[in-house]
Amino acid sequence: MTNEIWLHRFRSCFLVLAMITVAPAFSLAADVPSLKELLANIQSYEKSIENLHSETKWEKHKQGRFQFEDVVTHYRDELGRMRAIVSHIAISNESGERVAPEKKSNELLFDGEKTVSLDYYPGRVTATGFKTEKEVPQDDLGYRTAQIFEGMWPPKVGPRTIRNALFYGFGSCLDWMKEVEDGKAKGKVVSLDDEGKLFEFIYEPPDNSVVKRFKVLIDASRGWIVTRILGLGDTDDEVLYKRETEYSQLKNGLWAAKSGVEQSWTKGEKKPSVETHFTVQKVALNDEDFDESVFDIVLLPKTAVSDLRYSVNYRVGQEKVFDDDLAQLAEEAKLAEELGLAQTPIAKTPKTSRLMWLILVNVGVLAVVVFFVFSRRTKKT
Repeated sequence: MTNEIWLHRFRSCFLVLAMITVAPAFSLAADVPSLKELLANIQSYEKSIENLHSETKWEKHKQGRFQFEDVVTHYRDELGRMRAIVSHIAISNESGERVAPEKKSNELLFDGEKTVSLDYYPGRVTATGFKTEKEVPQDDLGYRTAQIFEGMWPPKVGPRTIRNALFYGFGSCLDWMKEVEDGKAKGKVVSLDDEGKLFEFIYEPPDNSVVKRFKVLIDASRGWIVTRILGLGDTDDEVLYKRETEYSQLKNGLWAAKSGVEQSWTKGEKKPSVETHFTVQKVALNDEDFDESVFDIVLLPKTAVSDLRYSVNYRVGQEKVFDDDLAQLAEEAKLAEELGLAQTPIAKTPKTSRLMWLILVNVGVLAVVVFFVFSRRTKKT
C-alpha cells in the first residue's frame, strides 16, 4: 500500500511538472485574427484619421528610364471630403530626357455630392475637348479647364487613392480580403511571431495571372499598418511584385508613411521593369487647426467648364465663380445654347449676370411674335 501511495504522489508531481513546463509555450502562442477581424483592424487605422494634409514627391522609372516626377498634395476630413492636387514637375520625352510638362497641374475635389476635376495648362491656347470652342487668347492665367461630375469620380475611389502615400497598399489588400470573405478567391491569415505583432495575409488571385500569390505583411503593434506586399510567381523565390513602405510615428501617436518603393518584374528578368519611389515631405493627421477652406470650390476667370451633370459647356467670365453659383450658371448656359445665343456661353456670377437678362428678353420677344401670329390666324378664321 505504501508503494502505491508513493507511486501516486510521483505521478501527480510529474503531471504538475509537465504542466508547468508546457504552459509557457501555450501562453506565448499568438491568437491569429479571423479574416473579418483583420479586415476591421486595418480599416480602423483609416477610420482613426479625422483629417489629413500631406505632400509627397513621386518619381517613376520604366526599363531604367525616367518617366515622371510629381508632387501630390492630399486633403481629407471626417465628413468624407477629399482633395488631391498633382503638380507635374517633369516628364520624359521620346529621348528619355526630363522636360517640362504641358499640363502644370490637375486636381480632384470631392465635396460629398460632386467631383470637380481641374486642369491647368500654362502655355496652351486651344481648348481640347470643347467642340464649340477653337481658340482662347493667351494671358497670364494660362488655360484652365474644369469638369464637374455627379457623385464621386473616378467611381468609388475619387481622389482618395491618387498616389496617396498614407494609404499606399491599403486599398488593394482590403479588396482582396473582401473577395476571400465573399468566397470569390482563396486566402488565409497566418501569424509570423509569438507576440501577435506581425501577421501575413496570403491571397491567391482567382484568375490565371502571372502572380500566383500575394503576401501582405501587417504590423499590429503600429496600428495595423500594411508595411509590405509581395507578388510571387510559381515559387516563393520568384518575386514579380514588391511594395514596401516605411513609417514614422507622429507626436499624436499615429503612424504615417514617410517613404516607399514599388517594383514590378517581367517574368524571368532580374531587374525591375517598373520602379516608383515616393518620399513624404509634409504630413499632418488629426490637426486641430486643419483649414477646411481647402474644400471650397472656386473657378478662376476664363476657366472652360464642362458640367456633365447638365451636359453643358461654358466659360467663366472675368470674375471668380463659387460653388453656390454653379447650378444657376449651368442652367443659364444650357438655355443659351438652346436659343443659339452663343457657341460657348460666357458665364458670369448671378449678381452681375447679363446673360439671364438677355435670355429673358429673347424669350419675351419670341412670346410676342408667337402671340402676334396666333392673333392674326384667329382673326382670319
